[in-house]
Amino acid sequence: MALNLSVTHLSLFLALVGFVLSCVVLARCDMLTIFDADSNAEGESTGLFKFQSFVTDGQGGIAKQDCIYYSELGSSIARDNFLASQMTARVFGVLGIVAASIVMLVISGFLFFYYRTSDSIPFKLFAALFAVCTVLQSLTFTFFDSEICSRDDLICKIDTAGILDIVAVICYFLASGTCCWASRSCSGASGNDEDKDNAEDSGNQPEKDEVLEP
Repeated sequence: MALNLSVTHLSLFLALVGFVLSCVVLARCDMLTIFDADSNAEGESTGLFKFQSFVTDGQGGIAKQDCIYYSELGSSIARDNFLASQMTARVFGVLGIVAASIVMLVISGFLFFYYRTSDSIPFKLFAALFAVCTVLQSLTFTFFDSEICSRDDLICKIDTAGILDIVAVICYFLASGTCCWASRSCSGASGNDEDKDNAEDSGNQPEKDEVLEP
């Protein structure tokens, strides 16, 4: 059915959006920002691989540094308190991108080499794979489960990269949902076709010769 083909294209588009956003999340340094609980003054911002802090300029003002990788840092609040949760979130973030890449390649191959609108098995497989991407991407939020975010004198607030991470999770979830809907549609269509074929077969059966009573 043309509708299932459109659903497949939609799921592929959603997966592509989620993939791009996931890459942006890894590249940015503002997944969360640390605020002072008393003065509400903004402090360091940190991402999964990069970090950004405030420095005092020559005129006594405060300016933000450019994003730098954690490997270039010395001792800092983010580096000293986010290491365990950060490594876990990094692993899940990278695995989510790899999984999304594989799923998109599989769907592209399915569209070009093997596309049968009446077959529900591929759609079920895609739905399961996108569900895996959803789980992996959502587990990047273990980054917030860190020692510094549980301190009373500091507040961790989600920032731009964190919001993009949420949108990426939603995109993967919607892609899984559309594939699941397509699999149900295929199952229903195949069932109706089987009923129609059975009805036609029963209608085309020759009638038995009547037996004449003596």
